[in-house]
Amino acid sequence: MCALSLNHPVVAGFNAAGPVFTVGYVHAQISPISGLSVQWSGRRSKERYDKLDDDHSPKMKWSRVIVKMALHDVMPINAKGGIKMKAGTLDLREAIMDSAIAIAERSNWEAVRLFDVAAELGITLDDIRENFREKEDVVDAWFDRADSHMLKTAETAGFLLLPPRERLQRLIMAWLDALAVHRKVTRQMIGAKLEPGHLHIQIPAIMRVSRTVQWVREAAQRDAVFLRRALEETALTTIYLATFAYWMQDGSENSQNTHDFLAHKLKYAESLDHMVYGVPRNESEIHSPAEPQSTSEITVISESSPLVTSVTLEKHVKSV
Repeated sequence: MCALSLNHPVVAGFNAAGPVFTVGYVHAQISPISGLSVQWSGRRSKERYDKLDDDHSPKMKWSRVIVKMALHDVMPINAKGGIKMKAGTLDLREAIMDSAIAIAERSNWEAVRLFDVAAELGITLDDIRENFREKEDVVDAWFDRADSHMLKTAETAGFLLLPPRERLQRLIMAWLDALAVHRKVTRQMIGAKLEPGHLHIQIPAIMRVSRTVQWVREAAQRDAVFLRRALEETALTTIYLATFAYWMQDGSENSQNTHDFLAHKLKYAESLDHMVYGVPRNESEIHSPAEPQSTSEITVISESSPLVTSVTLEKHVKSV
């Protein structure tokens, strides 16, 4: 936050909408989306503010000057009353993305134009270009935000104590939850990518899917190598895309149907993995440290595949 060196009592701070300034009777709120709003506190009414320029009393004149100086020093106001965000600030990239999504919520993603975003934020198209090469980069930034939210989930206490399948469940749902507030716009973004003739968009989209899946594996601390890693990546990518498609149409509370859908797919994939490679020691120890393989794990696999049941029983007989 910028410091104001003014010889007048100024109270400044931030709330959820943006910077706040209080000078005398004046309370000013700045929001990158809605612009500037000014209110009078105490015995001064809004009607009094409307006549501010006609009030030449020393106190009102001084307050008017201070408010204008404070606001223009920190975040200048453009001709339309919007906010002139300074190019290169850490928040500008986020503000551009949020503004584009807000415009899409009012209309649709197809109707979003970067010159409208620039006008709303009081910046130039070149300011946007320095942060996003094209509109499609805003979509990538939106999904990058979901990646970041997902990775923060992996840092929560007790996450690594969860069984591997539960880690994957938590991570993928966290990724979707980050997008849920703008589910409709997210669906429109994907629809635009899938339009025929947009190969220049669709090919990078495939790489983006792969990147997110790799972050999921890293956060879940999956350590398979060679063929098993390739099979795991293929299965996880399929599950991730299927769950994402299901989620986009899910109207259940807190996406509960998606949660159940994902849980079922992960359980089935885990059963297939165990059928081929067996249960890793570190996974079996989560359930029963004293035994190489827990009864609960055998039950899950045997319900999924009679073949695995017979193989398991045969090994048990030979060991006896």
